[in-house]
Amino acid sequence: MDEVFKRMLEVMEKEGLSKSEMAGILGISPGSISHLFQGRNKPGLDAVRSFSKHYPTVDLHWLLKGETSSKSDAGSAEKGDDPRGEKKDEPKEVVFVFQDNSFEIYRPKK
Repeated sequence: MDEVFKRMLEVMEKEGLSKSEMAGILGISPGSISHLFQGRNKPGLDAVRSFSKHYPTVDLHWLLKGETSSKSDAGSAEKGDDPRGEKKDEPKEVVFVFQDNSFEIYRPKK
């Protein structure tokens, strides 16, 4: 099973969702969700976008790479913070995805 899908599943299983409910959130067919569970396919960009819209507080860096940003402060619970303690005050990086599925990563200078 794909690592990104495992992290999506971790979030969705906390809500006790069925496979068909998960498919609905990801905007894919029940057959496609079965392929994700079997490891035959990986979630596509549209599925990641749908997941992100449904779960806006989930850090995309964590979702895609399995890591939290270096600005993590586990003791913080202020409004607007990520559930894992990350501040949302400035982006670490911005990923531009083009129609041909190529991408560029922009990292602001500090």
